[in-house]
Amino acid sequence: MQEVYMEAKKKKKKFYPMIFAMLFGFFMVCLLTVVLNILFPAFVIVLFPLLILPYFIAMQMTLIQLDVQEFSRKNFYRLLVVGLSPMIRRSFRVLKNALLACLIYFLAMQVSMFIFGLIPEYSELMTELTKSIALNGSNINNVIDTITNNYQNNELWTNMIFISSSIAYGLAFMFFVYKMLHNALYALCKTSASLPDGKDQPIFKEVFKRRSRAYYKTYYKNEWYKVVLVPLFYILGVVLAYFLERKALNLVFGISFSLVAIVILLPSLMLYQEKTYASMFEELSKRNFTNMQKVYSDIKGQANLSEEQEKALEDFMNQLENAMKEKNEQGGNDNKENKSSDE
Repeated sequence: MQEVYMEAKKKKKKFYPMIFAMLFGFFMVCLLTVVLNILFPAFVIVLFPLLILPYFIAMQMTLIQLDVQEFSRKNFYRLLVVGLSPMIRRSFRVLKNALLACLIYFLAMQVSMFIFGLIPEYSELMTELTKSIALNGSNINNVIDTITNNYQNNELWTNMIFISSSIAYGLAFMFFVYKMLHNALYALCKTSASLPDGKDQPIFKEVFKRRSRAYYKTYYKNEWYKVVLVPLFYILGVVLAYFLERKALNLVFGISFSLVAIVILLPSLMLYQEKTYASMFEELSKRNFTNMQKVYSDIKGQANLSEEQEKALEDFMNQLENAMKEKNEQGGNDNKENKSSDE
């Protein structure tokens, strides 16, 4: 997998201006989503599947085409429309992972509140809050007014909510980002090969299953520092919000800073996934060709074929074999170029 990583690195150097342009647009789209979500709470539920995810898919498909087609805004916008297809977006399993992220957020909040409850000052505060809520019964408006009037300016309360929400949301956000980037390889295989449901399984159940350990080991060995930047930048944003006395915007600061780190790691990750897909597809093609040769031998030995049918079948197999040889020679030349460029 190290050779695959080096091929991705070479492509990154070759097409860096185009890649940077797409990533800058991706960052601005994500930042716009964060801002709009402040003005219209929960608006990210609409913007992520209809704007951010299609943009990411368009970047994936554009990166694949850079070797054979020049980058153009017209083609990118065409691929952006393609990214709106529900069949393509389904591969990322957004809803499932969003629900899991919400579960992580809820559990993390409960754990952090429990820990705060072990501290005497916060324990008294939570007891008072519980009594106030009980006095107001089931009227949610009165409960909100009670919290706003009695606890909004309470330093213990604001610190508890600030720390708990920062930790819980941070964990949920990191999980969601990880799953989206992890599923990107699965989506790439499905999209690039234009495979219907179920037909992409051989790549993952047979080829990637054998390569997964080497795949992750190679990536983290070379890119670990970029991965670490994502939580570090999130923490930096949260801390900055605290010192600027903008505790209510802790999540906005944290996510905005972490987006910078995500944009930093995306080029290498996306190109590595693209080259991994190409390598897996090539291995699967070679295996299928070997199986076809066996079938050909069985047919030739058992079936009563005419000379014309036998010659047509042999010509077909020779064409496939020549195509495989040309592909291997091209791959060998690419490896030589990689070594010479590294030297």
